[in-house]
Amino acid sequence: QADVNCELAPTVATLNPFPVTFSGEPCMDWPAIDARVESGQYSQNFADLSNGVEAQAGNEVHVVIYVHNGAAVNLDPDLTTARNVRVVTTIDQNSNGEHFIRTTFRGDNTNTVSGSIRIKTNPGETLEIIPGSGEKYNWFANLEQSGLSIGNTTFVMGDMDPCFEFSKFLKFRIRVQPVPTPFPTPTPNPTPP
Repeated sequence: QADVNCELAPTVATLNPFPVTFSGEPCMDWPAIDARVESGQYSQNFADLSNGVEAQAGNEVHVVIYVHNGAAVNLDPDLTTARNVRVVTTIDQNSNGEHFIRTTFRGDNTNTVSGSIRIKTNPGETLEIIPGSGEKYNWFANLEQSGLSIGNTTFVMGDMDPCFEFSKFLKFRIRVQPVPTPFPTPTPNPTPP
């Protein structure tokens, strides 16, 4: 898809401007954010994306964020290069059994793209980012960086040239933590008479 010329491509830097695909059709963008349990698959349709992921204590959930500058190629790069692109992610820290992982990304001269994915767990379970699990891949699925801190942070991607071949996938993992076991209250020793 990298060398496809999309007829309706914007003439200025615009992030993820195309309709969403779940199978990689030309001139379409992947969801801004998606997730799967370690042994599962990413969303196959809008219903999957809306339903989110079911996970339980001990499961690892793989999260992927897709960023694409969809501006037309062969135009003035002063207009089509997305400047200082930043990706913000937040992970709910609640324990009510329904958690959202959210992303918002923008450049200095682009639109803002937001998305979220629901993670359903048992009540009392929480989500924990696996430190250093962040990775950045290019459009061709080649690993460009690893050991990154992506969850609950602002990740600076920098300038992005237009075209699918310069798209990036940011990935990180979270672990579902079990319900904490309460510590028993110690019984006081009786005071001797």
